[in-house]
Amino acid sequence: MSAPPTCWKVDERTGETKMLDPKRSRYQIYLWDEAQQRHLQRLVSRHLEALLQDPELQDLAWLFPSGELLQQAEDATRAAPLTIVQPILEAFVAVPVPHHYTLMSVVPAYNDGFWSWRRNDRFYDELSSLLPPERIHEVWEDSAARLTREETGSSGLQQTLITEAGKKLDALEQVQRRLEADLRKRRAASTSSAPVVGYESLSLNGVAYESQLWFQYHRLNAALQQFESEFAYCLPPAERVAKFKAAELTRLRGAEAERELDRLNKQAGTRYRLQDVMVFRMTPESRDVNLRSSDIGLCLSPKDQPGLLMRTLGSFGPARDLYVRFKQAQKSGRTVPLPFSPGDLKKPLWQVMNFSVSIELLDRRSGLVALRPLSDQYENLCRLLGFDPFATAPVMLDRLQRDFFAKKIGITLKAMGVPENVVLDQRTLAHLKPAARGAPPRRRSREWDGPWVDFIWRGRATAAAARPGHRAQVLAEELKIDATLNERQADAWRSALTQRLTLIWGPPGTGKSKTLRSVLKAVVREAELLGQPRVILITANTYTAVDNILLDVLGELQVTSAEVVRVQREGRETDARVTEALAQHAERFRSVDLDRWAPSEEVDELLGRIGVPQGVLILGAPAIQVHNLAYAGKDEATQQWARRAWFDYVVIDEASQMDAVTSTLVFTKTKPEATVVLAGDDKQLPPIHAAEKPEGRQSLLGSVYEYVKDIGRVKPVELNVNYRSNGAIVRVAHLAGYAGDLHARSKDMRLNLQAWEVPAEAPEGWPATITWSPEWYRLLDPDAPVTCVVYDDLALSGQVNDFEVGAASALAWILRRHLGKGARGRLDSAGGEIECPAILADDRHFWKEGLGVVAPHKAMVSKVADSFRHLFPGDPADAVASAVDTVERFQGQEREVMLAVFGLGDTEMISSEAEFLYDLRRFNVMASRARNKLIVFVTRALLDFMANDKDVLEQSGLLKRFAELHCQPAGAPVDLCVENERGEAVPRSCEVRVAR
Repeated sequence: MSAPPTCWKVDERTGETKMLDPKRSRYQIYLWDEAQQRHLQRLVSRHLEALLQDPELQDLAWLFPSGELLQQAEDATRAAPLTIVQPILEAFVAVPVPHHYTLMSVVPAYNDGFWSWRRNDRFYDELSSLLPPERIHEVWEDSAARLTREETGSSGLQQTLITEAGKKLDALEQVQRRLEADLRKRRAASTSSAPVVGYESLSLNGVAYESQLWFQYHRLNAALQQFESEFAYCLPPAERVAKFKAAELTRLRGAEAERELDRLNKQAGTRYRLQDVMVFRMTPESRDVNLRSSDIGLCLSPKDQPGLLMRTLGSFGPARDLYVRFKQAQKSGRTVPLPFSPGDLKKPLWQVMNFSVSIELLDRRSGLVALRPLSDQYENLCRLLGFDPFATAPVMLDRLQRDFFAKKIGITLKAMGVPENVVLDQRTLAHLKPAARGAPPRRRSREWDGPWVDFIWRGRATAAAARPGHRAQVLAEELKIDATLNERQADAWRSALTQRLTLIWGPPGTGKSKTLRSVLKAVVREAELLGQPRVILITANTYTAVDNILLDVLGELQVTSAEVVRVQREGRETDARVTEALAQHAERFRSVDLDRWAPSEEVDELLGRIGVPQGVLILGAPAIQVHNLAYAGKDEATQQWARRAWFDYVVIDEASQMDAVTSTLVFTKTKPEATVVLAGDDKQLPPIHAAEKPEGRQSLLGSVYEYVKDIGRVKPVELNVNYRSNGAIVRVAHLAGYAGDLHARSKDMRLNLQAWEVPAEAPEGWPATITWSPEWYRLLDPDAPVTCVVYDDLALSGQVNDFEVGAASALAWILRRHLGKGARGRLDSAGGEIECPAILADDRHFWKEGLGVVAPHKAMVSKVADSFRHLFPGDPADAVASAVDTVERFQGQEREVMLAVFGLGDTEMISSEAEFLYDLRRFNVMASRARNKLIVFVTRALLDFMANDKDVLEQSGLLKRFAELHCQPAGAPVDLCVENERGEAVPRSCEVRVAR
């Protein structure tokens, strides 16, 4: 047994550490496979309230604790006492079982000698250890029927279910005991002590009940994400690669590195040098890893040193010795360079920022990747660890989740305190066990009753309050609002100019951005009429969403005196659109890089402009950068900097993507009597959470849009005319739950294809890797605006699907030759048809406006983008890359043609990602990006899959209804064929279904 680890708690204000008595785990929880682990996480999240109120079950809520208790011993860096049995069994034991190791197929042949159960075959699946979905459906139906009849007690079906579940528990225990005994004989079992379980929860004192639940729910999400990444890292290197969780790399040196970096630079239009980046070659099996360019917070480690990243920095003797010399030198007034922060000694290596790298360039086709260390101390730190980053021995590239956000929201929530004259909902704390509640909220002085209270706790009253001194009527006449906006848009404009809080529901294509631009132009003009300085904030959850409004509004402000400043984190590559805007509007627009720890003179000057405003200043930044700006050069443990009277007017775009708790970073920076406008669509993608929300608290813990609408009881102004898409695509939105009054302005609009004719033979230059068929052209028929291609995936594809990559390439090749600018049948504001130019789209228009491709996984996104870059080598690399992305990152964009490639044909992988794949709001985003043509590729396995979770099953119905009911067969199945990675031409029988 190794020595018990030392636990330390860090004082947030002083940074000092206090030694705690470690709470040793007295139990170990064994699960059979990852599917059971996912169900456990879902159970903990969904029933958080019930678990925390039951003394016998409440510890389950902390199976995924946060890293507040820093552990010093290298053998105790895992936070949860969970063991997944199946992968260990597969790695060490050969059991005479065909096809697949399920629990009930293994236990008759591999047990501790006492197995005698006879199983009920109706409750078992030879390819899964979970209950068959049809049995679960029977239980649901039986429970509903008994509830209708007001029957109590358990039915025969439920009793049978309980009995068979008991058999599975016994089976798992017997397999675990036999496996443990066998591994001890082979000396393969760990002799380390059980991990420390963080039962002590970090709570906030003196905050509102809602704030406490926000904070604890965030920590649960962060802990779940960390657990997932740690679990993946514990797998053998080959399995991490096979699951697309990691990549195996070999460092390139000398002339070879120079040559390959030059190739990467030419492909991406960049100018990296070998002094800046490290160039690696990926193994063929690693090329589909679920990572992408611009990913940060990754770690390299030698392949032959498993578990290295879990060791604390202080467990390395050279690092400890250097720290001792550093402290001794401090006492004598000397300086000893330290390539890490003193607090890093207690952290596992993956949490040490100076040990992180980012992906700068990535080419999957050639298997090349360029990585940049996040610190200039990276090499020095590696040498302390005995790890030579210049060696050519194989290394692993892994990502483990970090929580950068808890400290920011924690200090903000404490700075908000408890509001005056507000009735707090004490039921909120029913979701938290006593140890997580903190000290009871105490009313403080009125300085704590800041403007954020109006938006968080007094939503309805604030929405009814008039903006002081507004000039809405004068501005409406001057700017001709009733002539430039439709009726609903004008209603939203008037609300935003006359009321202190406005909520705008803007489904895709309804002119939400146009309305916000008109609002911002009016607010700037109002300040000029009144002769008052004004600071306006445009914010959102992502840079893309901020830029979509900020860059467009620049054109509206040409005749004003407003200055526009954009803030981004130091080191982030500036988007090409921003670079173009900086050149075009140099006299009134600038972008500032923010290093919170060492702010530049430009940042200091900006802070001065915000603090003592002159004229009109428009600031654009994501919410987290607003917080970082407030703490630029400041101590983040000091609450006063979280409260800033900065902004007179705030616009939060894509508010349905921003957490309610994230919005506190913004609301705490408003002035008294400030105005806030939130615009979004709660049927699009919500904030991404690993944990399900406790029942009954979905709106409290969801997006700020949902919070203001449901908790604040603010009625949104609803936009209902879609200017983006034709009628066939808008009808897909009705299928997904949008109201019937949402309608297309140009219902008969169609794709503008030049010289369009379906050729009988392959056109000149047709891609050699794609077997020619006229059916490729027919998929783009402008008179069938919605097309769904359903096929059997014999390759059982995972996160990358060669057929769909080839199909996307074939359609892109055709569109590149025929897609024109504009659209046929688009109507102007008077109802007349806008003339459609008979010219082809140029390079940038084609990739920025013409074609878009969305996929659920980064690996598929990168594979399609690589295929496009090699198919169109003369087109700008950045423009090509911008056309392919995940659904989440494509939100807010639009294209003439959208291709959706789901990719997955492997039932096991579909099962593991069902909740993610079938998400109703993800489908909404995918379908609503298209203006004139939507093409969806989907495997038969994805359509036929039956989820064993009721909520997921209900959501999966949308994709099935779209493919099998909304879209109708266009004829007999057709054969389409592309080459796979091995150069084999594999035909697919495809059923083409359309909606007109």
